Amino acid sequence: MPRATVEDVDRAVQSALDGFPSWAEAIPAARSRALLKLADRIESCAEPLAELESRNVGKPLAVAKDDVEFAIDNLRFLRRRRALIGRPRCWRRNCGLKLLRT
Repeated sequence: MPRATVEDVDRAVQSALDGFPSWAEAIPAARSRALLKLADRIESCAEPLAELESRNVGKPLAVAKDDVEFAIDNLRFLRRRRALIGRPRCWRRNCGLKLLRT
């Protein structure tokens, strides 16, 4: 099984740092699409990911498969939630409060 080097970790961290500003500025619909794409990608590799997780931490394969499915479900839930919470809203009509963003 391949192992990550210090350079691999440094590249991954730098990639995350480089990508964060555009993610932070992305509109909710774009974030929603990205989360769905990630869920679809994980789902397409679910079996090898579960096998890798099982070997990595020593859990039974059935539990690792459940964990992968749980991750996919969470991403899809967050995708729908992101679409809902990305819009400004007020608790009551004409309530005099500033629009709230969650």
